[in-house]
Amino acid sequence: MIPLVFVDPGAKVNRVYYREQILSDVVEPWAQRHFAGRDWIFQQDSAPAHKAIETQNWIRDHFPDFISKEEWPANSPDLNPIDFSIRGILKAKACATSHKSLESLKAAILKAWNEIPLGTQRATVDEVPKRLNAYIKAKEGYFEL
Repeated sequence: MIPLVFVDPGAKVNRVYYREQILSDVVEPWAQRHFAGRDWIFQQDSAPAHKAIETQNWIRDHFPDFISKEEWPANSPDLNPIDFSIRGILKAKACATSHKSLESLKAAILKAWNEIPLGTQRATVDEVPKRLNAYIKAKEGYFEL
């Protein structure tokens, strides 16, 4: 799974920070190693840093394919694997006990992230097309699976 990125305390994740600290420094090198020249599609949500023109252009220039801001529906957590699956797993594992420091919480989140079984990751990814089809069938409105 892609490495987690912890944003520095006080940092504002604007289009520059997102492109330089996350996409360029983490996502692109990981994808080059992980996909090794195979085709893949990048997906992100509609956060302002994600949909900035400069960010969209950077992604277009560096990734083989992606879902553009025009194609991705706003406010669609039921379509994002992190939102509909992974976040709940992390919360259940990492927040099962209280933490006395930010470092303790980060360590627990990282441990939980690294322990998500490959089968769970695959099942989550396999769920995306079903959710997209349900969203389309619901005419881009509320849907249940």
